[in-house]
Amino acid sequence: MRRLFKHLPRFRAARLAMRELAAREGWHRERMEAYQLERLNAVWERAFEETTHYRALRDRLGLPVRFESLEAFTRLMPVLEKGAVRDAPERFCSIRAGRDGGGEWHRTSGSSGSRTSIYYGATAHRETLRAKYRFYQSWGVDFYDRWVFVWGNAGALAPGIQGLKERVRGPVMDWARGRLRLSPYDLRASTLRGYLERIARFKPRAIYSHSMAAHLLAEEAERMGWQCPSLRLVVLTAEPVRPATVAVVERALGVPAVAEYGCTECEFLAGHDGDRRLRVRDDLVFVETLPREDGAYDVVVSVLGNGDFPLLRYRLGDVCDGPIDRSAVGFAVLPAVRGRDFDLVMDAAGDAVHGQAFEDVVDKYDGVRRWRAEQDESGAVTVWLECHETLGEGLRVAIERRLAALVPGFGLVVREVDVLPARPGGKHRTVVSALGRRAVATPAEANVLEGVGS
Repeated sequence: MRRLFKHLPRFRAARLAMRELAAREGWHRERMEAYQLERLNAVWERAFEETTHYRALRDRLGLPVRFESLEAFTRLMPVLEKGAVRDAPERFCSIRAGRDGGGEWHRTSGSSGSRTSIYYGATAHRETLRAKYRFYQSWGVDFYDRWVFVWGNAGALAPGIQGLKERVRGPVMDWARGRLRLSPYDLRASTLRGYLERIARFKPRAIYSHSMAAHLLAEEAERMGWQCPSLRLVVLTAEPVRPATVAVVERALGVPAVAEYGCTECEFLAGHDGDRRLRVRDDLVFVETLPREDGAYDVVVSVLGNGDFPLLRYRLGDVCDGPIDRSAVGFAVLPAVRGRDFDLVMDAAGDAVHGQAFEDVVDKYDGVRRWRAEQDESGAVTVWLECHETLGEGLRVAIERRLAALVPGFGLVVREVDVLPARPGGKHRTVVSALGRRAVATPAEANVLEGVGS
């Protein structure tokens, strides 16, 4: 029965769309920029007609009905800061949102300082999914092959009936799509060995994983002499993909390890090409890199497909090491991106817990505006919460108990603060651990990591 799912209309349509997506990858820059401008103007027309923010912006600045060029767009359209969207997301949501067959509200991880609500329309979501499928196809893997997801099911952690529904729905959907889902939260050596045994039995063609979880999984595979002849690809995402991680995964698992770069606001922005350059999906997003005083560059995006929630010249909060390279032929290339970056947290037995586990617990409490977990040299963990309103002792203790269970043997305390100060250097880092960073440090990184946790 599961095999019949691939013949559903949505998947047949995806196959047709992937041909067009593949063809655009070889376009010359002039043709691509004309296409981007056409899509930008279509989003802009909906934006000023259907959203409160852009209607007011056009009236205030006298912006044109259409932009004559991308240069005119970047010169006239001001940069949109994340705080404006975070504080009033309803001002960016189209009055026609959802009329294309549905859509959903999503929340960012808060890695730029605080969580932001974003509405993604069904049509835009399908387009970005198909772009991801095309990315996997370019590496010889089909979206309906067997996949292992080292990825949590955050919805299952929700309290009450909502969490129960997701705990039932999630495994059914994974079965239907041929996926084996393994939790990234528990990264003990014994757990990783069990995962590797299950993966070998499952015979997947690809693994999709948090970068750090894949790093530890690969190290354990190397110790075991593990092999999986069916495996063809490992996709690393959700965290910075460091060269050391790529090297470890490829050496241990014997297949390419490639980066996928996305975010809640755009879902899929870029992926590694055969030369490990981060190729931007120019037909889905117009990306700028704006210089900063510290010598790095801010990543600014204009999403080309989501007219239900227009984001034009939106500063993501990600930082890259240099300017974007707009190739004469093919998609633009981004240098290394510094985005969401969790540290591992270590328990008293020396086992690792992925920072995503902390996020997926805290994210279930709407009263939390921003947060950060810090583990010091002794192993003690402090979780700082900046809340919309005071949580109250009962709720604070409940959060504390759930988080403390993640790191047995070490003390954990939750503290509320009026304002959570941002850490320097790009994204607000939500999980910082002196012990966790050293657990995966290469010799060349050791000195750099000395100040972590301070």
